[in-house]
Amino acid sequence: MKRGTPRHPKILELCELLDIKLAYSVGLLELLWHFAAEFAPRGGIGRYPDKRVAVAAGWSGSPAISGL
Repeated sequence: MKRGTPRHPKILELCELLDIKLAYSVGLLELLWHFAAEFAPRGGIGRYPDKRVAVAAGWSGSPAISGL
């Protein structure tokens, strides 16, 4: 993870939107980035179902989050 990412306003907003702690949001993003790097290196992660991406990132909530 790039230095400074955990303090970025977008990460803090993610915490608020998902009602999760900072450490959990950092972990979710790190896992998401690993999944994208391996299976969608040129972008297009949207070709995978939301549930597949959510599981890959370690998200246990609903894969379809309203308001994001």
